[in-house]
Amino acid sequence: MTLAALDGISQELGEGSGLLLLTATGDGESTIQSAVFDAAIFMGCSPHLARSIEIMRQRNVPMVAIEGQAFDGVLAVNIDNRHASAELAALVHTLGHRRLATVTLPLTSVRERAQLTDELVKTATTAVSLDRLLGARQVFANLGGIVAAGSSSDEGFAAGMELLSRPAEERPTAILAQSDLLAVGVIRAAEALALVVPRDVTVVGFDGARIEGFTDHDLTTVRQPATEKGRAAGSAVTALLAGETPGDVSLSSVLHVGSTSGPPAG
Repeated sequence: MTLAALDGISQELGEGSGLLLLTATGDGESTIQSAVFDAAIFMGCSPHLARSIEIMRQRNVPMVAIEGQAFDGVLAVNIDNRHASAELAALVHTLGHRRLATVTLPLTSVRERAQLTDELVKTATTAVSLDRLLGARQVFANLGGIVAAGSSSDEGFAAGMELLSRPAEERPTAILAQSDLLAVGVIRAAEALALVVPRDVTVVGFDGARIEGFTDHDLTTVRQPATEKGRAAGSAVTALLAGETPGDVSLSSVLHVGSTSGPPAG
């Protein structure tokens, strides 16, 4: 989804403009402290967003944040993460599931797989992960699960193995994964344990990403407007550099009901 957003940004910036990709904690010759650029676009999934914005304020650089928490002086391009996650959870609830678990994206800068605890939620610094969790908890108030170390199928597999290896009476009948890559890993874990999706376990994702080699299932997910996010950010940057004062942008996602969700067995 990051590539789609970058494509959208480049489409709006047009000829004569370039993109410099930096990480908030990256080492090397170019860092957010030293690199030369005219404006900054932040991806809100970074737990270091607050620190990065403070650095940009010191440099007096125009800023746009995609899916980040609100900051004064930073134009926001958001999607309806919380609402869309609640809508997805409501679908699972309507199907009859009551024993659920979630596999979240990282909630903080600590990239370690861990049990989802109240303490981790209280100290969360990643807006996307927190919003998706809170949306799901609007439907399943005590939703627990595992915080992944990153958005990858390997992380989803490891979390899925932990959740689905429990005794049948304790095993979740549905798993809400916060990204499609995590959902793919959970499905592969289910298959490794001889469980059939969705007969034995419903698995849903979030993003609407195209995943190479994943052709056996039509994933139930939320399809977010990734390219449109990039275009909105690119357009905002262009306006800011021209001395204009554009407003925040809110975009909507679309629920896609595929073949990986169904009623619980029995």
